[in-house]
Amino acid sequence: MLTRTLSRIAVALALALPAPALAQGQAPLVPVPNRSANDNSAAPANTRYVDSAAQALRDAIQARAPIANPTFSGTVTVPGTVAAGTLLGDGSGAGVTATGAAAAQTLGGWFSSVVFGTPTVTALRAFNRLFVAPRTVMYVSGHAAPGDGGGGPFIWAAASTLPDDGGTIINPTGNTGAGRWLRLDVTRIWVSYFGAQCDGKADDTSAFQAAFAAAVNRLRPVEVPAGTCLVSGLSYTVGSYAGQFAIRGAGRNLTRIRQISDAAAAPVLTIGSPTAKILTANIEIRGITFDGNNRRQPAVVSYDLVRSFVWDVLFTGGSAGYVSYGGIGNTIYADALDNDVGGRIVPFASLAGGGWPNHIRWSGALAHNARWGLDVDGGRNLVCDTCDIEANGTKLGEATGGVRVGPAMGAEVAGVGSATASPGLTLRSPWFERNAGEADVVLQSGRNLIDSGVFSSPADMATHDIHAVGGVYTVTNSRAQFPKTANIRDEAGVEPGSVVDGGAFPSLDVSRATHVRTAGVEYVSVPFSAGNGLQVAGGTFRVLSPSTPASATAPCAAGTMTWDAGYAYVCVATNTWKRSPLATW
Repeated sequence: MLTRTLSRIAVALALALPAPALAQGQAPLVPVPNRSANDNSAAPANTRYVDSAAQALRDAIQARAPIANPTFSGTVTVPGTVAAGTLLGDGSGAGVTATGAAAAQTLGGWFSSVVFGTPTVTALRAFNRLFVAPRTVMYVSGHAAPGDGGGGPFIWAAASTLPDDGGTIINPTGNTGAGRWLRLDVTRIWVSYFGAQCDGKADDTSAFQAAFAAAVNRLRPVEVPAGTCLVSGLSYTVGSYAGQFAIRGAGRNLTRIRQISDAAAAPVLTIGSPTAKILTANIEIRGITFDGNNRRQPAVVSYDLVRSFVWDVLFTGGSAGYVSYGGIGNTIYADALDNDVGGRIVPFASLAGGGWPNHIRWSGALAHNARWGLDVDGGRNLVCDTCDIEANGTKLGEATGGVRVGPAMGAEVAGVGSATASPGLTLRSPWFERNAGEADVVLQSGRNLIDSGVFSSPADMATHDIHAVGGVYTVTNSRAQFPKTANIRDEAGVEPGSVVDGGAFPSLDVSRATHVRTAGVEYVSVPFSAGNGLQVAGGTFRVLSPSTPASATAPCAAGTMTWDAGYAYVCVATNTWKRSPLATW
């Protein structure tokens, strides 16, 4: 029997029973038999303890106590002989060095289930696999450096031929056959496993892309640690419906993924592809800030994303914070701040049979964007729920503001601009404040609903609260806080059927609305059918309150009618009244 010196052998073992959640990079625990140290006589195959120091390690394991930096030195007695100077380690000078005569056998069988320590994944590649038996475990302290979050336990799979992915599957240097180090903890795929530093200095693009690929292969979520991760543009393109994944950060105030160059033309993240032939489904994005670092490109772009979920996310620093090309059934709880446009939802020419955005719900703040907080066009049933829409746009009169609904809502089913069967945008309990430009809301097509809204952009910033130039609108239970020339104005392109019901607006110019009922105002207007006007089947028609024009040239719009105790008055042309006396019989 020969004596060997053992240094820096790290042991990371645990119980098979459920254990507390592990921190990033911490080794999961694996069971060991309750045997005394150096008992080699009747141990199960592939199980041995190393010198007396193993006793303390075993005691800690049995007590379910994780071992911090489990490094120790000691002397181990091994069977057989090995060549003098043989290093059983990671190539860094740490390990078991033979001091005896030439050897005729390897020590793999004896070292099975002993857990060695190595500082990095690079060192793991160089570990002398000739002395590694099946299911030997190696604890790695980090990917590029100890403590960088890329550490954890790997197990030796002698028969494996899986391709090296740089983080969860490691093929030793020079190995052309079977045998791989497989990471034990792959319930979540940390980008740190692949070398991401997230230190605001290193380019983490390749590490993220490798993590994406590993997550798809294993159907596991991608985890991003706290910090600033610099990338030159990430992409995820689906290969099949089975290959979906989640990307999760530590919280949007902690995890930031940022475009590395302020001159780059690539989004921080692109999901899907304009040339994909299948939809991208069931994606989860959570707890991350996506920072475009300039306004030359969107922060995040998706193509034909369906049935997906965004939570606790901030989009910033892009030509648009988030652009959804097409998409169906998505829920977005996110803020879009300090972009050119906060959120944009638009159609595109899809090869996958999608292309039109439908049933997409956004909830969050859309603020401090240079042009629009939210810009939507095409598709149907889009919702902005309890959105805070403020400080968007540039200046009074510009084609900017809070929310814009473009001219093509429902075009895929009803023809461009038609509102007949095209539910457009629903704004539910929105708050508008200090938006600058044309209006808080500009409506160009679709059947749009604004419910329980508050409009708080002053007249020296926004021309209108709501400016409808097409489609049909319904405004319910909403109010304006500042008088304007026209808080709500509609144009000739608005189709019949618009309604303003409840709430309070100081001034209305809504000749296309069929019904208006606000504080102090209630009337029905607009022809119901060409040539027939308003028809009442039976009963009477009432103009409730008398009103006397000040003169025959008092301001009026043609068709306006009123009355007092002596006359009935009709405005026959702009600012031109005629009257007829009333007599009894």
